[in-house]
Amino acid sequence: MIPLLLLILIGVIAQFTDGTLGMGYGVTSAAALLALGFLPAAASASIHTAQIFTSLVSGGVHYKLGNVRSDIATPLTITGVIGGVLGAYTAVTLPVLPLKTMVSLVLLIMGVVIVSRFIHNHRRNNGSDRYLPDGGQALSYKVVHNISSKRLLTLGGVAGFIDAIGGGWGPIATSNLMLIDDVKPREAVGSVNFAEFFQTVAVSATFIALLADLDWLVIGALILGGVVVAPFAAILAKKMPHRVLGLAIGGSIILLSVHLLLGIFGVF
Repeated sequence: MIPLLLLILIGVIAQFTDGTLGMGYGVTSAAALLALGFLPAAASASIHTAQIFTSLVSGGVHYKLGNVRSDIATPLTITGVIGGVLGAYTAVTLPVLPLKTMVSLVLLIMGVVIVSRFIHNHRRNNGSDRYLPDGGQALSYKVVHNISSKRLLTLGGVAGFIDAIGGGWGPIATSNLMLIDDVKPREAVGSVNFAEFFQTVAVSATFIALLADLDWLVIGALILGGVVVAPFAAILAKKMPHRVLGLAIGGSIILLSVHLLLGIFGVF
């Protein structure tokens, strides 16, 4: 019972992180499963299969709360599915250490940029958050002014591929959306969570086709923990102030990327 309860707890923590910050489910749960002795491909397969159910609940709640923008979620979904299938095949058949190292370094830079932008914007407004007439926060910390379908299609493909090999869908997709001028933090989190369901289905189907055995007890425990906490995480994401959510996202990216780098270089 203790290992089973531990797996449920892993599912709770991973989904709470993902539902509030738009990232962290894969990296958090993968780190825990690898520490418990799972092989990388088996861990990724179990995580993505569990995410079919947790992302369905999380994405649905975000959609109901108005956190999802179809002009963002649709292109992310289309290429996220394609990239995810290619990434799953790569995870099973090819070594991915150099690519994971590069991705971790890129994520670290993104996290630093996001945190610095939010801090700079806060100081620029004399220590207080400034809001636009429509209720949105001032966005002077952004570096890209508008969304383009081409940018989102590219982002979805890259994020889907990296996610399947173990880098994380959320850190890539959410961090990039956070740097776009007309995307609010809750919209970035909600749209990424919504698109994640479809990408996860594709990745899981690929892993199931390529791997002979999956531990359905592990998958069930992760599903149980994630489904229970998913609605509460989505509600919290909507209620958190933009600046707090932005700093939390940036800080989480930094921590996750450092964790990945330390693992790659054998520190733990």
